[in-house]
Amino acid sequence: METADVLYRRAMATARSRQPELLDYALRHFGKHLLEKGNLVLARSHLREALRLRIAKRDTGLVQSTQSTQSALDRVKARIGQAGADLSAGRE
Repeated sequence: METADVLYRRAMATARSRQPELLDYALRHFGKHLLEKGNLVLARSHLREALRLRIAKRDTGLVQSTQSTQSALDRVKARIGQAGADLSAGRE
């Protein structure tokens, strides 16, 4: 069975080569998947590209959904940073 990562990568490759108007969807959903897996660096990269494409489309609903996912990523990153600071200070 193929993993979600493989399927998302295939969707992005297909969108890039055959249906570029759908690339922002593939990028945003893969970015959200990566966020849920904890791969914040790659998630941010995909979400930035999705946002750039969605801004170019001038679709405020799509821009807002991508920004919402980016905000969730920022909250996760902040919580991880706080947990690390708490551990360094000896608090749990």
